[in-house]
Amino acid sequence: MKNKIKLLFVDDDKTFSNVMKKELTRMGYSVVCVDCGEKAIDTFKKRNFEVIMLTGRATIESAVESMKMGAYDYITKPCRLSELDMLLKKACEKRQISKENISLKRLVTSKERDKAMISQSDKMKPVFNLIDKVAVTDSTVLIQGESGTGKELVARDIHQKSKRNKYPFVAVNCAALHDTLLESELFGHAKGASLGLMRHARGCLRLLTKGLCFLMSLVNCQQIFRQNY
Repeated sequence: MKNKIKLLFVDDDKTFSNVMKKELTRMGYSVVCVDCGEKAIDTFKKRNFEVIMLTGRATIESAVESMKMGAYDYITKPCRLSELDMLLKKACEKRQISKENISLKRLVTSKERDKAMISQSDKMKPVFNLIDKVAVTDSTVLIQGESGTGKELVARDIHQKSKRNKYPFVAVNCAALHDTLLESELFGHAKGASLGLMRHARGCLRLLTKGLCFLMSLVNCQQIFRQNY
């Protein structure tokens, strides 16, 4: 059974509005009709809607202007109900995806904060002070330590405290990749550059732009950087 999707139908032709409300309700939608822009704006203040322009006076200029102002789509009267139904479903699907993306971003941000370093040890205070000093710079940072001592946590803390924190953080385990694959992963490759490369890829370092890349276990990779820098 179709979920009750709420629609706001705005038209100064009350007869047309009543017909559309009846048909859309029959199709499974919950419809509220208003007959002027002022009432529509008042309703918008209480709840957000995807905007689909439906007009009997279609012009290219009005269509372009509507899309520029944020309308999801633009169709003309008379329209087929099946066409309108499909368009409404697509608009609702897009809206749902947008909501899910916002939720995922909040979840990722929350998890990143959960990974922040916390310690009461006096021995860690110099480390935290050094992180604070480094985070405000654009310098390349070398983080050294035994396996399991928290090098990635330090890198993430630097990212969170830097001006780059609005951009991606990417960790690459260099030891897990062969030299050729590592070079492609970092700097990208052209399609067909070697066996098995079926598409063009830019590489994470080129895609990051303003973000931060943490290279783990960067051993015997000096030659790769000399070739690309």
